[in-house]
Amino acid sequence: MQTPLFPYAWKKASGLVFYMSLAAGIGVLLFEGMASLSFLEVSLPDWLPFQDSFLSDSKSRQTNNVMDEILTILLIVSGIIHGFSAEKTEDELIMALRLNALTWSLLANYSLLALATVFVFGLAYFNVMIVGMFGILILFNIRFAFLLYRHYAS
Repeated sequence: MQTPLFPYAWKKASGLVFYMSLAAGIGVLLFEGMASLSFLEVSLPDWLPFQDSFLSDSKSRQTNNVMDEILTILLIVSGIIHGFSAEKTEDELIMALRLNALTWSLLANYSLLALATVFVFGLAYFNVMIVGMFGILILFNIRFAFLLYRHYAS
């Protein structure tokens, strides 16, 4: 049974978007000021139940910078499309390499999360969980690219 894949034509564009949004996401995570672009400030409706109202006593209208939401969607969508786009010559070996990379990234990501659970505490753990959310996609795409490079080089 053939696994459905995205067209090969999407691979380069989605890879460009994935790695650029990954770099921007790392920048936002490391440098909080980078996320404060004023044109990305959105005023939240009063009826929205997911506001941080329990953290503040003020009833003023709250705003949210949507940079992190945009980067999250870009990373997820472009990472999936890039990792699961067909190669020029898609065969059983390429599918086996893709499965190997996916299995390896899953085990590596959850091993790192288990270690972080033991050694990281407080608010820093929240950042670890954010990185862990994207870890499987990041590790999968990097590992798959490495395996493809090694395959084509031999």
